[in-house]
Amino acid sequence: MKKELEEKMGLVGVVIGFCLLVMHAIHLPLILLGTAGFGGSVMMNSWWVQGIGAVITIISIVMLVKNKSMKTKIMAGIIIVVGLIALVGFAWSNMVAQMKADTENARLTGEMAGFPCHQMGGAWMGDCVYGEDGEVLFGPDGQPISPQGSVGTMDQQGEIFNTDTNGLPEVKETQVVDLKDGDIFELAAGYVKQTIDGKEVRRLAYNGMIPGPTIRTEKGARVTVNFANNLDINTTVHAHGLRGEDTYDGVPIEMGGKQEPMKPGETFTYQWDFPDTGLFWYHPHIRTDYTTDAGLQGNFWVTEDGYWNDVDREELLVLDDYTPEEPFFITKAVKTLMGRFGTVMLVNNKENYNLDVTTGETVRFYMTNTANTRTFDVKIADTQIKLVGSDIGRIEQERLVESIIISPSERYIFEAQLTNPGVYKITSRDRDLGTITVSGESIESKDFSILRTNTESVSAIDDVLQELLVRKADKRLTIDIDMPSMAGMMMDDSMVDGEHGTKTPHGDEGIEWEDEMAAMNAVSDADSVTWILRDEDTGKENRDISWSFEKDSLTKIEVHNDPRSMHPMQHPIHFHGQKLAVISRNGVPVESLQWEDTVLLRTGEKVEIVMQATNVGSWLAHCHINEHAESGMKFNFEIK
Repeated sequence: MKKELEEKMGLVGVVIGFCLLVMHAIHLPLILLGTAGFGGSVMMNSWWVQGIGAVITIISIVMLVKNKSMKTKIMAGIIIVVGLIALVGFAWSNMVAQMKADTENARLTGEMAGFPCHQMGGAWMGDCVYGEDGEVLFGPDGQPISPQGSVGTMDQQGEIFNTDTNGLPEVKETQVVDLKDGDIFELAAGYVKQTIDGKEVRRLAYNGMIPGPTIRTEKGARVTVNFANNLDINTTVHAHGLRGEDTYDGVPIEMGGKQEPMKPGETFTYQWDFPDTGLFWYHPHIRTDYTTDAGLQGNFWVTEDGYWNDVDREELLVLDDYTPEEPFFITKAVKTLMGRFGTVMLVNNKENYNLDVTTGETVRFYMTNTANTRTFDVKIADTQIKLVGSDIGRIEQERLVESIIISPSERYIFEAQLTNPGVYKITSRDRDLGTITVSGESIESKDFSILRTNTESVSAIDDVLQELLVRKADKRLTIDIDMPSMAGMMMDDSMVDGEHGTKTPHGDEGIEWEDEMAAMNAVSDADSVTWILRDEDTGKENRDISWSFEKDSLTKIEVHNDPRSMHPMQHPIHFHGQKLAVISRNGVPVESLQWEDTVLLRTGEKVEIVMQATNVGSWLAHCHINEHAESGMKFNFEIK
């Protein structure tokens, strides 16, 4: 009886042991791979699997001792050996993983020193204050406490720009001011208050308006603008897109320009020329990340009889975004990795923009993106729109489109025919921008199907386009980034969206529509991040670049937005005082030429641009994501 029982127990032990052997056979390779640093598995470092394995191994040992069958002893012995190897491998892999984690934690702690206490991927990083229980301490505002000396809080970053709204006048809507050749206009920058998203905030305004006065004049005019700085900070006014004199371009001397920064209370007289038909704008060129976002922005509207299609009405659309009560620091720009995305969408400085249109009307819209970093993808629901113009006048070939992608500082001119009553949403991806309400008795609609060809507008390039396409680039730029103190953060998948650093981040579009790296962006500033424009032929970067061109020359410039950089994203590159035209993207010639002063480069794109150097003087080129320009992404060039 005893012998039969031992044999049965041995048989049970063999069955259990065989199951354990299969389990270990699967588990052991996973452990060894994990130890070598490859991949991951639910079972790789599973304590419950190891616990079961240990129990069954003990049972196998008992079976080995109690059973006299040699086959059973051999089987149990194999199981024990495999089990022990697996357990040792498990312990080794955990020890290695812990060592790596300790090393990474020490590295990140060193690299994050000086950054505010913040949480990423479930772990606290930066300069945090811990209690006796080892938990992070929080202040009365619910935010983690940072020790003295770290950045990220108002006191530790330095003084913030004034946010007091007491005694300030309410902001006014923009007004169109018609000026003729030789007219004089008074313009002043000052402070106003505005309620945005239910919060009263202090803003900056030209003549009390946001956007500032729309200066409308005819092509060929020259007007005088007497500007007064009623702010408590230095400023200038940059005439964006105008091909005038560099003396009146508004670029301060410290950036290679011709104007001394205007101190509080000072005045300056600008002489602005308007040689091109189209839509342009003006804004400061000192701390644009703060001043433009706070409201200092306005349009130039340059007209020419018979230049555009016949329409029933014309409207301006100024796109922006804004975050109420978000501080700006006096000493330096912050959120320099991605730029400052706003939480509230504004059209003509309104949260709930609406345009009333009569049924059947054809409307021409003049659209400007004044946002710091956001690229909009503008669409009118159930409405096809006709693209007719860009930064500087008409495009070569009008075309019907579903939406228009417009990056910071760009302008687009389009027409829409609204033939059916109803309310039509204006959107950008998942963001609502406003509405168009169509009502009333229908008027006779114009022929919207005609698509004009405007070859004469781009004849300076079109006549030599084939030669330009095959010609070697005269200048080559590469877009890159240097952020040594944040490199460790980029390696942590919990801090990024999983697309950055790949060959084609953000899908095929190559555009970040939202702040996809909000945690990292929040702790970046002009000291920790340097955005780079690199001359590939000389190796020089940013302000070390010094290009020179002959007047009236056509210069071919190749710009590569390197997808292998530490943080690839889109960049709108702006050249002051000249006309640009993209002739190819990624080796494919464009279908329709257009004159621009700002060119959007998506992630990974290689774009060939032709610059028509018409304006003698010293000029600036830079990324028009304002925080990127503040982080070094600019250089000077000269036209002789």
